[in-house]
Amino acid sequence: MFSLRIKLFLAILLASVLLIVGLLGLMQWSFTTGFGNYLRQQQQQRLESVANELAEHFAETGHWDDLDPQQLRRKPKRGMPDLSPHERMGPPPHPRHGPFILDAHKAPVLGLMNPQDEHVLLPITVDDRVVGYVGERIRKGPQDFMERKFAEHQSRHFILFGALAIAVSLLVAFPLASLLVRRIQRLLEHIQQLSKGNFTAATSTQGRDELSQLAVHLNALGQTLQQNAQSHRTLVADISHELRTPIAVLKAQLEAVEDGVQPLNGATVQRLQQQVSRLARLVNDLYQLSLADLGALSYTKEMLDLRALVLDQVEAFQAPMEQAGLTLAVQDHAQRSLHVLGDAQRLQQLLGNLLQNSAQYTHAPGRVAVDISTHGKDAVIRIADSAPGVPKDLQPRLFERLFRAESSRNRNSGGAGLGLSLCQSITQAHGGSIEISDSPLGGIAVCVRIPLASS
Repeated sequence: MFSLRIKLFLAILLASVLLIVGLLGLMQWSFTTGFGNYLRQQQQQRLESVANELAEHFAETGHWDDLDPQQLRRKPKRGMPDLSPHERMGPPPHPRHGPFILDAHKAPVLGLMNPQDEHVLLPITVDDRVVGYVGERIRKGPQDFMERKFAEHQSRHFILFGALAIAVSLLVAFPLASLLVRRIQRLLEHIQQLSKGNFTAATSTQGRDELSQLAVHLNALGQTLQQNAQSHRTLVADISHELRTPIAVLKAQLEAVEDGVQPLNGATVQRLQQQVSRLARLVNDLYQLSLADLGALSYTKEMLDLRALVLDQVEAFQAPMEQAGLTLAVQDHAQRSLHVLGDAQRLQQLLGNLLQNSAQYTHAPGRVAVDISTHGKDAVIRIADSAPGVPKDLQPRLFERLFRAESSRNRNSGGAGLGLSLCQSITQAHGGSIEISDSPLGGIAVCVRIPLASS
């Protein structure tokens, strides 16, 4: 089983070798084709020279009877080095492969023509009259000494260049594979640290390639996991505290009744019932949030009038608000039905939690204002209350579970800090959004946007 380093090395090397071999093959083909064209051009020029000499001979004699076969031999090229006659001219051509002469009727005069070969055939003209033809088999490759030496020299150079290129590929492929593997190993070590719970580990993010982007995302994942782990620890601690408080009260009340310090009368039962109700609300909120996290919070959506639903909730909270010393008013800017696709029970739960928060945390005497309007394709429900307010930097944290803007707030009158988190889950499940901002009345304003149904 090869390591990743060896696999990358072999892959890079194989790609380089295939590219080099392909380029060398292309160069060899280009050279062979070009050199063959050059040889045919030389052959054409040589035959034209022979045709001119034969035309002069025929013009002087008027016949082909006294032709010298040596006139068909290849002539040495200009600029050729001083070589032996055998090296200069090469071996005499085979009778079937050398030049040949035909008369005006294409009957053989001198030399032999092989009908199965491809030939170059040039006319011999005297006074614009064709008196014969000179031809030769088309050359397929180098034939004389200098041509063969040149072709061999080029082939050796191609082989040398190919070997040099493969050597360079070897020198480049291994360091490149090692570099990539080292970067991947660093990412692997980071992932191992994350799997062990060390979320503070980080990887260098130099560069802009895909591995650098992966390192950036791994660092972000580590930060997210660290935040989630911290939130989990905080949540467990806060839930333990929330549960411990009513349980401690219940235990103290029951012990007082058991010891006879406190009589078991209606007031005592009412206090016990309040603590049990508080425990029930906390457990129910936690259960609802766990379902939302798992995506198992059930929704039965249907077409409904959000405006009517808001007005019903406002009417239901009029009496509790008056008992808390608060004035609840509604401003209906929509003045029409706001049809949305939603779950009536969940939306009532959403509005009820928001109004309940205002009733619990707004100081009396105070005001709570509900505004119904539209913006673009959204229905907008805005609930604003009077003092106390929440600092701007803490407002986004109100959606965190068990978070309170004021640590000194009475937990007996307030909830467990889960209502807004549940409201956020319900709003998002309806494709909407929820935001908190400063209220013009002095407290906070919660703005809920729910998409209107298509007409």
